[in-house]
Amino acid sequence: MFDTGVDLNESPVLQSMPASGVLSHFYVRLSGSAFNREKGSYTFIVRRNGGDTSVTCTIGVGGKDPAGLVGMDLENRVEVAEGDTISISCTPSDGPHATSMRWTARFE
Repeated sequence: MFDTGVDLNESPVLQSMPASGVLSHFYVRLSGSAFNREKGSYTFIVRRNGGDTSVTCTIGVGGKDPAGLVGMDLENRVEVAEGDTISISCTPSDGPHATSMRWTARFE
């Protein structure tokens, strides 16, 4: 159900929700190339209808532990209605290495 399209503009990557429900248990995984640098982080935020929600996670990319390439938010959730749009924003900080990401969440 979820797509990982990437674009500098939000509109090409908006996903329409097929049903009403609650999105929770947000997980993000960075590719292995993320830990090639010694500093930086990425903050990911679930957006609904063009606005930020409380569902977010930050992944630091310093160090060499591949387990450090996963971030999650198991506490926050966002209600969505059928037809709402969602997207994931990504904000780098302190010069992290360019990388790709995958995400998933529980939807019920």
